[in-house]
Amino acid sequence: MTKIKNIVFDMGFVLIDFRWHDYMVDLGFPPEEVDFLGQHMVMSEFWHDLDAGTREEADAPAFFTALYPQYEKEIKLFWENIQDIAREFPYSEGLIRMLKEKGYHIYILSNYPREMGKKHWNATKFFPLVDGYVMSAMEKVTKPDPRIYQRLNEKYGINLSESVFIDDLPQNCEGARAVGMQAIQFTGYDQLIEEFKNQGIL
Repeated sequence: MTKIKNIVFDMGFVLIDFRWHDYMVDLGFPPEEVDFLGQHMVMSEFWHDLDAGTREEADAPAFFTALYPQYEKEIKLFWENIQDIAREFPYSEGLIRMLKEKGYHIYILSNYPREMGKKHWNATKFFPLVDGYVMSAMEKVTKPDPRIYQRLNEKYGINLSESVFIDDLPQNCEGARAVGMQAIQFTGYDQLIEEFKNQGIL
């Protein structure tokens, strides 16, 4: 097996908690509004377009208010406080520091809206430690398209065969394997540490 030199992380549900449900509860939305706006806003095609870089966050309040005027106040509140929709997991900084101390290069590769990425990623303690990143909205391509993984090589010159990708979604892990990377589907911190030990990374 090729020696791993680079460890590439997804962001949401791996290094940061994309806590949209709890976020709306924190804003005081009743359960029926949380369910409706979660399905029709967070899980919408518009959000996918944010990830793909074909729409902008600034357009979201007007877009969703036009569709769902009965929720105008809630939609405005949701987008005004979007910084709070994501939180760094308690283990993330320590994990990145531990891997860096062992000599690995650390990269981020994530489907993420541009403006939210600036807000959320720069707010974490671990982001200043990483060696580089690929954000889907900036590249205008999303996982599991092979082109987004190949951007790691194009931007940073890393050998994909010497890299392992960590993501919570199986299709994104398969996308990484399709371009020659190793991949680990993330289900939790303890599981990831065991996988790292099994592969000789730790």
